[in-house]
Amino acid sequence: MSGILGVVTFDGRPIHQADIDQSLATISHRGPDRCNVWSADNVTFAQLMLCATPESLNETLPWEDRLSGLVITADARIDNRDELISQLCLETTTLPPIPDSQIIVAAFRKWGSACVDHLLGDFSFAIWDKKNQQLFVARDPMGLRPFYYYSCAEFFVFASAALAVAHAPRVPTRANEGRIADFLVNKLEGINNTETYFKNIYRLPPAHLGVVEKNTVSFQRYWQPDPERCLHLYSDDDYADALEEVLTLSIKARMRSQHPASSMLSGGADSSTVVGIASTLQVEDSGVPFRIYAAVSDNQDNCIESRFIRMMIDQGKLDPVYVSPSTANNYSSTLLQTSALMEDPFDDSWTMLRLIYLTAREHGSVAVMDGVDGDLITGITTGYPSYLLRQGEIKQGLHEINAQRIIDYEGKKSRLTAYADAIRPAITPNWLRRLKASSRLSDERKQCLSDAMLSKSF
Repeated sequence: MSGILGVVTFDGRPIHQADIDQSLATISHRGPDRCNVWSADNVTFAQLMLCATPESLNETLPWEDRLSGLVITADARIDNRDELISQLCLETTTLPPIPDSQIIVAAFRKWGSACVDHLLGDFSFAIWDKKNQQLFVARDPMGLRPFYYYSCAEFFVFASAALAVAHAPRVPTRANEGRIADFLVNKLEGINNTETYFKNIYRLPPAHLGVVEKNTVSFQRYWQPDPERCLHLYSDDDYADALEEVLTLSIKARMRSQHPASSMLSGGADSSTVVGIASTLQVEDSGVPFRIYAAVSDNQDNCIESRFIRMMIDQGKLDPVYVSPSTANNYSSTLLQTSALMEDPFDDSWTMLRLIYLTAREHGSVAVMDGVDGDLITGITTGYPSYLLRQGEIKQGLHEINAQRIIDYEGKKSRLTAYADAIRPAITPNWLRRLKASSRLSDERKQCLSDAMLSKSF
């Protein structure tokens, strides 16, 4: 990911280059390829570039559109480039190819704030509209690119890291004890998607946009999943084919890289699916084996995931690089450095995952796909059969109960017990289920708090 930073003042105070340099220094690791600063009147934008796509090799950010006077700084990768280029009637015959950031500006010129409804990909960007003295900011639906900010009547500061915002002039830096507690107490991660470790410095939540003007700052959510939307197909095979089609399109879009694409491989179903599709795409396109970074156990005979990794590699089409726990000592100082750079170190314990990425960087990869958290999207809870029964889906609910008994419990739970365990909450009144859930959650929190490094008074 690249890095962005910007300051807009409304009180006439000048923005000094030294102050910008101080903030940029905190996120210098995000811009190994180049750093640029743009200033005019009461606005300063900066960008630190990591060239991950072919189009970014010739991209200059911040960029000013001479036609409209709009200025953009962005950390973005747009996946539906061809579709947008066609809709916006952009020139494609000249070289080098148009960068993603200029496509975003063209979309903003045509659709205004609704441009985000047309963008597919990962992005965090800011556009300054000099004519209307207005700043427009947005973050992608999944929140994969960070955006932090501080706002007051006199000025607005944003950056790819809270620390960069905190180092901007006139930004007060006080510890946010609530967010610190969020980190120290298990089960509290994610309780708030706007707070940071600094008071009054916030995260722009995923799928949100903002408009900043003098004396006015407004944010709104522009997208959210539709839980009521259903896809009705004829058979399970049709659903599987539809999933494969979407996954293939998604993976192909993420293989757009200025270096050969690569992926981690853990042996789980998620990363194995990514690798299987990506390797097929690459071999069909170029005949070159697909590079994977595999985390294997030092004692592979006793590790089921290492065994699955070997099974994937034995099928061919892969160029493996292995990483094992014994290699961690070789990266001890670098691991400490990466820990210090993490804004929200909730997953700091994922040492093997970070070892994979560090190894990938050594081998020249600039972007690595993975299967992390795929199960959160495709998995279902043990209460799913009860949910189906409550919705009147009796036949499907009974089918799921039996499938769950065989797959999740390996047939060790009797059919009668399985049905009773699912039917009981299905016929329980909603108020009673909520009461039980609240009581259970309260007990879990009390246990977490008793184990945490927090005083009882806090």
